[in-house]
Amino acid sequence: MKVAILMPTLNRPSFVQRTVLYYDSLKSPHPIYIGDASNTEISRNTLSFLKKVKNVEVKYFHWEGLAGEKTLNKLAEEITAECKYCVYHGDDDYLIPSSLTKCATFLSENPDYRTVQGRAALVVMDRLEPLGNIKWIGEYLGENSIEESSKIERLLSFHKHYYVLQFSMNRVSEYLSDSLFKEKINKKNGIYLCFIQIFINIITIHEM
Repeated sequence: MKVAILMPTLNRPSFVQRTVLYYDSLKSPHPIYIGDASNTEISRNTLSFLKKVKNVEVKYFHWEGLAGEKTLNKLAEEITAECKYCVYHGDDDYLIPSSLTKCATFLSENPDYRTVQGRAALVVMDRLEPLGNIKWIGEYLGENSIEESSKIERLLSFHKHYYVLQFSMNRVSEYLSDSLFKEKINKKNGIYLCFIQIFINIITIHEM
């Protein structure tokens, strides 16, 4: 069961290469969709690198100057005919392919659940470069669950124990629906970027 990995990026080709090499080394079955807002020269170099990748499927799109949220939406539109599930992926993140498979299987077998995620660790390096030494590692996501019977109960539960849902796996159709709704709110009310993640969380809980 394939999961589309949606990865927007801007002027960070070394991070893209590091990430793709990670999945290539694991022979990941999950396709990577890269939306690159970088300039033409960086895009050309990235494409040259991707031609050498053999063990993971990578689909690359160059949308120079496109904002991150719009890049994600366009990537999600690209996968509608090919994958039922998707997950957001920063260009400096790592996901475990076997865990993605388990998450997709869970959503397939449990239609009443809207998103699913596993544990996550935060790794801090000693420099803002793709290679360096690890300063420390801490827990980013532990075991979390929102299973109350009503929307208001789920919202109150989430308020008491906030955690990030942005990296959860979604069904592609629901992800696109959330994105369009979020776009409408943003256009109407001028929501700043720092509130985007909160809206992702609220929308997801409301529709569960």
